Amino acid sequence: MSRRPPFGYTGRQRREGCSVTLGQRIQAERKRLGLSQEGLGEALGVTRQAISKWEADGAVPEVDKLVALSRLFHLPVGVLLGVEEAAAAEPPRPVVPRWKRRLWPLLSAALGAVCVVLVLRVNTLQSGQADRLLAAALADGRMWQVEERGVAALGEDGTFCWRFRAVPEVEAPGLGLSVTAEGGGERFTARADRDGLAYEAELRLPLGEEYHFTLRTRTPSGAEYRQELGEWTVTAEALAPLELTARKGKGGTLSGGIWTWDGSIWAACVPPEGSLVTVERAVLRQYRNGAPEWGQSLPVEHGRLEADVSDFQRQTRVEAGDEVLLLVEAVDSLGRTCTRQVEGAAFSDGPSGLEWAAFP
Repeated sequence: MSRRPPFGYTGRQRREGCSVTLGQRIQAERKRLGLSQEGLGEALGVTRQAISKWEADGAVPEVDKLVALSRLFHLPVGVLLGVEEAAAAEPPRPVVPRWKRRLWPLLSAALGAVCVVLVLRVNTLQSGQADRLLAAALADGRMWQVEERGVAALGEDGTFCWRFRAVPEVEAPGLGLSVTAEGGGERFTARADRDGLAYEAELRLPLGEEYHFTLRTRTPSGAEYRQELGEWTVTAEALAPLELTARKGKGGTLSGGIWTWDGSIWAACVPPEGSLVTVERAVLRQYRNGAPEWGQSLPVEHGRLEADVSDFQRQTRVEAGDEVLLLVEAVDSLGRTCTRQVEGAAFSDGPSGLEWAAFP
């Protein structure tokens, strides 16, 4: 997804002969002071992302932040904006007449006021462009890049948690977002909180109803837009645990106290029709005497596990009294773990030395 600045103004100085942008100057001064983006953000009361945008010329600091930067960097606002050159070390100058000494503070104050007015005008232009871009994006349904939506957790009281996460295609300060679910004669609404660039919301809803989900976006100007997300019927059956199957081609071998898992392994966990649960991750894991020893990830695609590990071979040193298990573990989208044994072996002393038997 594109992360280019959403507005026409990029913060770059367009004066002839000036190639250093405001963002480059902020970055250079930050590094001169030995500050990270996080450190500068803490000093100014803004996020690291805001500092990153300023330095990339994707946004312009507000007037109070420009003043704070000026004080922190010990630079006049005009120098920071590139409309005034920084003072260089000079040899002692001749005595300046008193009337000129009185005039310089007035000129400096006037120049500072001009800079502030310039920034205010830029911010006003940005605000107007933002409203137009927001309106266009919301009107044609391309405002939100949805990263996650659906059931996130199952409650023990006959409820479930529905989670939504999305990133705006057009960023603007003061943007508000809420998610509404209507079903069973009731309406549930949650305000989305901002997490970095994304907006997140969660709703706790009763099971067994058909819900219609709607996004409501409020722009900085106060206009409100609706976007339909669709309908879900969420039942206990649709959130039932998935079934995991696993099998192995042949048994292991024991030689000189070394146990070798040998052969091919097949494992599957496929959500049935109507299920709202998917497989998130899966692993082939060995346990010795109840404790995990190693794990090998299995491929999960499109929420399904269908793994065929050919010519699998793994060795481990064992001794009498050991119990070794080879298991497949799958974690679903609700955080539940399903386990299936592939093979197990128990080791003991026998007449001819160390022996093994299938376990359990």
